[in-house]
Amino acid sequence: MSSCNVSHQSDEIVSGDKLASANPAASLSSYFESGKTGKNVVPSSVASTCSVEWSESSDSYDATSTSFARGSVPLTDELPQEMIAHVERNVELLGKLLAKVQASRPEQTSSSSTTMLKFMEQEKFVICPSRPILDVQEAIRFPAQDTLNKRENVPQEELDETVSEQLYDYMYTLATFCQGDLDEQEDEGCGDCTIGSSSPFHSYERASKAAVAVSQMLSLLVESSSCNDNETDVGIVKRLSNPLVTFASVFAAMIQYTDHPGAVVDEKDPLVAKYGDRCIPQQLAFDTAMNLLLEEDFEDLRFHIYKTPEEFDLFRHVVVNALMGTEDANDIVSIDFKTDILERRESRWNRAFGGSSTGKRIKGVNPNDFQATVVIELLLQAANVSYASASWDQFSASLESLLRELPRAPSASAWHERELRYLETFAVQPLKQLQNLDVFLDICSVQLEQLDSNRRRWAEWGEEFIG
Repeated sequence: MSSCNVSHQSDEIVSGDKLASANPAASLSSYFESGKTGKNVVPSSVASTCSVEWSESSDSYDATSTSFARGSVPLTDELPQEMIAHVERNVELLGKLLAKVQASRPEQTSSSSTTMLKFMEQEKFVICPSRPILDVQEAIRFPAQDTLNKRENVPQEELDETVSEQLYDYMYTLATFCQGDLDEQEDEGCGDCTIGSSSPFHSYERASKAAVAVSQMLSLLVESSSCNDNETDVGIVKRLSNPLVTFASVFAAMIQYTDHPGAVVDEKDPLVAKYGDRCIPQQLAFDTAMNLLLEEDFEDLRFHIYKTPEEFDLFRHVVVNALMGTEDANDIVSIDFKTDILERRESRWNRAFGGSSTGKRIKGVNPNDFQATVVIELLLQAANVSYASASWDQFSASLESLLRELPRAPSASAWHERELRYLETFAVQPLKQLQNLDVFLDICSVQLEQLDSNRRRWAEWGEEFIG
């Protein structure tokens, strides 16, 4: 991609809209370490019923007086206050993105009847359900219309109040699938586990941070288009600038750890019989999140996300591909991990952007569709390994959380070697591939530099750290 400088008008991070400062590499690096999205503004349709303030000194919400408008779902499972803060931020982010989806639709577009959409949902998820991994597309067929030049000119619309209420209820309910048994955690001495999670590493907090990172990076990609006249680059950006594609990508990052097993899954586990031996947590997360979305209580929300059969397919395909693309060695934690995942990723990258197999394109598929699909997958992969390129204190804290997901503590030497291999392979691969795209060069360079620092420090005394 042709490199260029993307200007930013504010030093404040705005979820899904702009990066934090004139130095995008530094701002995103700061995000990866903190996970903060700046001041918190809930969707305007529910703002009048909510009082939320951000406290920089405490690094958390002051949400004691928060009272969001809520729909018909009884929110009986109480979440920890810290987790509610993440729910509110997620509602804010998805609400803004969904408003852009609403505003971007052509005026002449007529909604398909809800009967037709309900039939499609039933056919796909109830009548003829299949493993989500079987629905992965080699290349997603993105809409032909150009939404790139319309993004800044379309007047922003407010979400319908009912849709806003259902969005909050949905995100709150989804978070309850991640909180686990808190009493059991405390009994087992895990009182300091990541907020509200029975999977302290694969947590709602980490998924929320990854979702913001994906939104930020997509925004940076689109903003770079103003000074990029490369035909291939423009073709990719046009596809990824589609508001529904952005929403689906961020949604996928947000739901990825839903109902995560949080332990080693052996071959006798029912999950293996149901999903096979690949992408087990991703498939479980997709099924859990989609089954919840299909409930009658969220009908207005989902028919706001997609209004036509084409939008339904696009949303589903982006979410499935983005989720399944995050398969890596930390999905189900074990000492040994297979390298075939890395080989599949490398082959896919080479086919899309370079290498000896560049010309082996898919018959009947637009190359830009294939390239844009791979970029979406890479963005989620990079967001997921961001803990490895955070500060040493945060990196080591993440490893402690990861260790707590193991049913039995491994030997110090075995875990030391395993994590070193992970840092040299899975953590590096998506960043190095994205670094080849000029718009991400600075960001990935900063992340790779910190990652290498952590790797060298881990190689030197990581075994002692475990002991």
